Amino acid sequence: MLQFAVLASGSTGNCSIVCRNGTAILIDAGISAKRLLAAVAASGIDPGQISAVIVTHEHSDHVKGLQPILRKLHVPLYATSGTLQHLPLGNNGEFDIRPFRAGDVFDIAGIKVKTLPVPHDAEEPVALLFENNGTQLGLAQDLGFVSQLLISRLRNCCALIFESNHDVEMLKQGPYPWSVKQRIMSRHGHLSNEESCSALLRILNARSRQLVFGHLSQTNNHPRLVRQNGDGLRERFGQQLEVRIALPDVPTPLIPVEND
Repeated sequence: MLQFAVLASGSTGNCSIVCRNGTAILIDAGISAKRLLAAVAASGIDPGQISAVIVTHEHSDHVKGLQPILRKLHVPLYATSGTLQHLPLGNNGEFDIRPFRAGDVFDIAGIKVKTLPVPHDAEEPVALLFENNGTQLGLAQDLGFVSQLLISRLRNCCALIFESNHDVEMLKQGPYPWSVKQRIMSRHGHLSNEESCSALLRILNARSRQLVFGHLSQTNNHPRLVRQNGDGLRERFGQQLEVRIALPDVPTPLIPVEND
């Protein structure tokens, strides 16, 4: 059975982990290696089980701990060719790098990994689907908007990590420069709470069991607002849907990906 945990999520750093039968895949490394390994252990996973790292895109809140963690773990790094162009990994062959293109499908330790292009202001960012024995986990964050392709693919997921980045009014009234606010609200920025909820109304269905809201802005959002949307979705899709909010400094428990 697939299991997953969100180790850290927010403006200051993002990292998740997926595991199956004693093997784990790390997704992004936007926090320090020390914090990351502590969060892995707090979620009940032996860091020695990590067999690969996948990076969704090159922004610092997803990769600032990447070099140290690769040096500690000695595992392959999977990233799109576009992302790799912007990662400061050097050219000395120190790391085992496995490039792919958005849309590729590959296998890591018996877990099928499907990749999907997403609209964000990075070179070649991706959403990820993890599949085993007919059950799927979807991870979709850093989205300017939600494409019909993404909606159709995520509808097959029993579990989902999905962005709910900002409250529009908080962002407009907040301290960021107007140019940054425009970037966040653009079609290559981030999803607002309203946009996230609207997309989820089209994605969630009777097979949906686990929803984790992620990438909340610590300046322009509040968990209470996101929780209200989560409560509304549970009323719509049933109490079998468990809703969590990922936090920047407290990992979620290890969550099973299952239909029942």
